[in-house]
Amino acid sequence: MGLAAQVLAPAAFAQAKPEVELEGVIAREQVNGDLQSAIVAYHKIAADPSASRSVRAKALLHLAGCYEKLGRQAQGVYQQIVREFGEQPAAAQARTRLAALKRADQASAPVTLTERRIEMIPGGDFGSSDTDGNRVVYRNSVSGEFIYSDRAAKTSRVVFKAKPNDLPIWAPSRDFSMLALHYHAKANRPGLFAVIKIDGTGYRELMREEENGSTVGWPIEILNWSWDSRHLLVLNRDRLLTVSVASGEQREVVRVRPGRSVNWGAFSPDGKFVAYEELPAAGTVSQLPESKEDSFSRIFVLPLNSGAARVLYEEPWGEAQALRLLDWTADGRFVAIGSARTGRHALHLVPVKDGRPAGEPVFVRYGNFYTGSTSSSGALVCWSFNPGGMWAVHVTSLDQNSRPGVWQRLELRGDNGNRLNPLTYWSPDAEQIVYQTLDRNGRGVVRILKLSTGNDHEIYHSPDNRAEILGLRISCVWAAQQLKVFCVEMNDKPEMLSIAIDSGATEQLGIAAAHWIRLAGHDSRVLYGIRTGAEKSATVRWDIETGQQTTLQEDPLTALVGPALVSLDERWLFRHNQQNIEVRPVSGGEWKRLVTVRSPAAGEDGGRVNHFAVTPDGKWLLYHDIDSAGNQSLFRVSMAGGSPERLGDFPMRSTCCGMEISADGRKLIVNSFDPTGGELWTLENFVPRAPKR
Repeated sequence: MGLAAQVLAPAAFAQAKPEVELEGVIAREQVNGDLQSAIVAYHKIAADPSASRSVRAKALLHLAGCYEKLGRQAQGVYQQIVREFGEQPAAAQARTRLAALKRADQASAPVTLTERRIEMIPGGDFGSSDTDGNRVVYRNSVSGEFIYSDRAAKTSRVVFKAKPNDLPIWAPSRDFSMLALHYHAKANRPGLFAVIKIDGTGYRELMREEENGSTVGWPIEILNWSWDSRHLLVLNRDRLLTVSVASGEQREVVRVRPGRSVNWGAFSPDGKFVAYEELPAAGTVSQLPESKEDSFSRIFVLPLNSGAARVLYEEPWGEAQALRLLDWTADGRFVAIGSARTGRHALHLVPVKDGRPAGEPVFVRYGNFYTGSTSSSGALVCWSFNPGGMWAVHVTSLDQNSRPGVWQRLELRGDNGNRLNPLTYWSPDAEQIVYQTLDRNGRGVVRILKLSTGNDHEIYHSPDNRAEILGLRISCVWAAQQLKVFCVEMNDKPEMLSIAIDSGATEQLGIAAAHWIRLAGHDSRVLYGIRTGAEKSATVRWDIETGQQTTLQEDPLTALVGPALVSLDERWLFRHNQQNIEVRPVSGGEWKRLVTVRSPAAGEDGGRVNHFAVTPDGKWLLYHDIDSAGNQSLFRVSMAGGSPERLGDFPMRSTCCGMEISADGRKLIVNSFDPTGGELWTLENFVPRAPKR
């Protein structure tokens, strides 16, 4: 959120002129030491358009100074001064402080750090918590077998084989003696999780969703094993639980507050504490929080025997895509986090003693760290993103029968980080695409790529980095008959704007009816999109000129049933329902199943299927599936029903997250989640030596 929308200054600091007000605030801050009230006033002065640039820059500089005095992160404010007021004297002081903070970070880095990239296993899926660098439990992507492999001993064995249409999420214990399995809910069975010994014996079911008040579609989630392999840390919707592996006994340790969500958690090595990451819930971002309490992402440490959780570290919500809880260090003196506190993504260690913060974070190395797990040897296994993030975008031409030609992978610009789908959409002439990305500060950017020349340029830059909804900051579609795009930008409320392609000129169109825009009508007066809430999603039609809103479909917000999308001819609604693709007329009627996708990958997100689209003439549904030989393929089926027809190859195994046909029906673009967008590393000797006693 921009400074102007964050706070209102108290009456005690109100003055007629900004420069007079600033001098008064500085004096009162220094005399009274009331930093919190000064922060509010500095915010107000910095956002005052009537203030001179010199005054606004000075206000920001003093704001950063207050943050430092309170032990909060000030780098973002210093960077804002340099970026927006580079010609002012305050910018020189800001650069000096940034350099000093950077030197302090680098000076505390351990000099003996060693790192090794972990080679992935062909056809095997595994992450940072599934390996210690030598031992690994991975899933064979073809057979569905879960395999334990010890690379040092050069041995491997099958632990468990799942059914192709019922693949669980897995988590090995830290000593690789056991494996936890989490099954998503199905139509005839609630979600559950179980454990099995690494030798394949002793399978036991521990917990079912229905026993704990869960709703189908809000499954339990295994977060972490205790270091002694006796307990599991489990997230069950809004409750953080410890579960005994021996007895299945459950104990609630945290009840997540309304409007917040828990992203990850980890036991301390001695089993006395749990660290967990809390951030604003995705369903609350349509009404962005304005209080400090709600607008921060925080890492807490909770004593398991008794006592309240304490904040270990926090960052503004706009940087939540950078702040990640990874794990405790093996000696229990630090909690490892991924953070952009210095202006770049990096790994830091937060000192902790007796469950309390014990100093400033220690810089380790740069990199966009997303997940991490400490092995029993003390090494930290990390998943770090490559530039561009974990998304692949492919395009191809279609012949008159919708058969694809050669697939081409596009190299898009920006940093799509850990989860930001670029949301690519065709121009009316199918010569260009519009897509969203991020800058290095997490702000949303809209870019245009011309395929024939490779020209890729920015047309819009979000003024702030706070808004986020399921990884979205901005979503855009091309106007049907004009050289502009319509975009929804998440601020306090979703705002609609149009952006001219040639000049980048923007026009504010008011509060949007949706959080995610999907289609512009043929006359560009009507827009279609998805509106999300805490429990429901709705497909809506919005008339720009009259402001009239019409709800076309409303469903519970779950992973099993996707939002209804509108076809290019505006006649059909289509959606996934578990592994089924269903259609119905926009005008109303019952949903009809067209096809069931059989790809094993389609079950990985609770049956989610996302690669499908209706041809512009409304006659065919194109979709991604595997053929009888197990090959990734593009199919089509008549909207009237019938047998599917294989059209050709498909570029990715992933079933997530989007497929768009151009308006002339001659080109196809696919966005896929690409696990190869990151790499696994083991880091050793990265923890600072303990001070001598």
